[in-house]
Amino acid sequence: MMKIPIIDFTLENALKLKEQNHWSDHFNLILWPRILVWLGLKEQFTDYNDIKWMIHYTPENMHNNFISMHIIDPNNTFNFYYQVPLVQNLSFNLYLGDSTYNFFEIHPLLLTKEVIKKDEYKLEATSAILPHLVLSTPNSKYDRGTLLKINEDNYKDLTKHDPLINLITMNFKKFISPLQKIINGEWTL
Repeated sequence: MMKIPIIDFTLENALKLKEQNHWSDHFNLILWPRILVWLGLKEQFTDYNDIKWMIHYTPENMHNNFISMHIIDPNNTFNFYYQVPLVQNLSFNLYLGDSTYNFFEIHPLLLTKEVIKKDEYKLEATSAILPHLVLSTPNSKYDRGTLLKINEDNYKDLTKHDPLINLITMNFKKFISPLQKIINGEWTL
């Protein structure tokens, strides 16, 4: 199985990807504007030092390209991360570990601690995709005007007041602190 390259999510690395994939209409029309939107959104969350932003990209499989925001665990015991697939429609997901077992240990704890309510978030999983919480709603969308106008010179300004900031802020506030309590051992499984 081919391993997807994972790199730090920075403008410099994104520009390198753009240069390497200049030939790809899919990259230029779908991925590039969304990468710039998320780079702009990332700028709004610089206070979150405990989040590591990464981009996973391979031209071989357009459905395996995504941005991830990992809650840093200094002991490397847990891997909690938000994920945004780089596809046409917006999806914002939360993965509670690297295995189905992790998810089904941690999800009940979040229910017990009343971080979430039963059926508050849609659960998704397939034989190829780990179980995760879908945090976006059917109304969560990319702003089409922004996608058409965005470039590497204006991405910070265009995303300053993007409604996606509310979606991210709400879910960072809701989940980061409880997941850090698990990482730090305050809450045990």
